[in-house]
Amino acid sequence: MEGVVLFNLGRLKLCASIQQVLGIERLIGRDLGEYDEMGNLIVPGHGPTELINISELLGEPMRIENFRILVANAGKKKMGLVVDRIIGAIKLSKEEIFPLPYIFQGTLFPAFKGFVKVGNDIFLLIDLGRLYEEFTAKS
Repeated sequence: MEGVVLFNLGRLKLCASIQQVLGIERLIGRDLGEYDEMGNLIVPGHGPTELINISELLGEPMRIENFRILVANAGKKKMGLVVDRIIGAIKLSKEEIFPLPYIFQGTLFPAFKGFVKVGNDIFLLIDLGRLYEEFTAKS
């Protein structure tokens, strides 16, 4: 079983394996106001965390007033994924993760590794290691 967080980014419904969720109220506090020499946010309990705003990569507008940061591992680095809204958290078995339809494989954003169905909603599952590679390749 894999634990994932369900979230929105613009009109998209996405999910990924996440270690911690930080809200804007925590960003304003002094505990999250420090950055290292590389410009990475210092997150208590996680250390330097590179913030990634994937709304630009996906061409989705973001509601900045209520954003959240999802802290996750991206290989050997920590990344903070900036998203609009947290919907919830669930545990998934491998059988509940469906591959993208064949006609979409390799044509969509490469970080999408499949989809999950939760109730009547479909969430794209993000491979955070690939997401980090895509983001750093484009920046």
